[in-house]
Amino acid sequence: MGKYNASIDLGFKVKLNAVIMRGINDDELLPLVALSHRYPIEMRFIEFMPFYGNTWERGKVISVNEMLNVIAKEYNYIKLVDEKHDTSRKYRLTEDSKGIFGFISTMSNAFCGGCNRIRLTSDGKMKNCLFGAEEFDLLNLYRQGKDISSSHKGRGMAQTQKKKEDSSPKSIQWIAKNGKPQYDKDSG
Repeated sequence: MGKYNASIDLGFKVKLNAVIMRGINDDELLPLVALSHRYPIEMRFIEFMPFYGNTWERGKVISVNEMLNVIAKEYNYIKLVDEKHDTSRKYRLTEDSKGIFGFISTMSNAFCGGCNRIRLTSDGKMKNCLFGAEEFDLLNLYRQGKDISSSHKGRGMAQTQKKKEDSSPKSIQWIAKNGKPQYDKDSG
């Protein structure tokens, strides 16, 4: 926790993400939850999601309810109030806990209808959804010296193409219902 402590000491709001997978690292759930008691962090658990090439299997997914049941065997956790567009559902181990823990339920309870996020990828693309194929190339515009302020085409894409739910074979809702991601060989 050395680097994280340094970040905390500098006043950063520290969020740690973990993907707990059945048979892989499910024994790490309780020790990671305990970090939220000892440190002023937000420890977030994300359900294992299918991405191209990550060998996703439904059997490796541990749902939020399953994780809460494991935690309940050791702790009497407290449910916190979530804001309207929060993607993480938050909890605290005790009133004395320094931090909180939460769950991002991408598979067992997709929250697409309440998501108001856009994402900027490491290669300069703006995306409405982690699973969406639509992207807008901000980096290319920037390199061409074009205006990338809030008035450009990308902001319009972010506002008009945001979906409440996607039923395509690559969507998280489709995968959650049907169990296997459907990718063509040229996409990811």
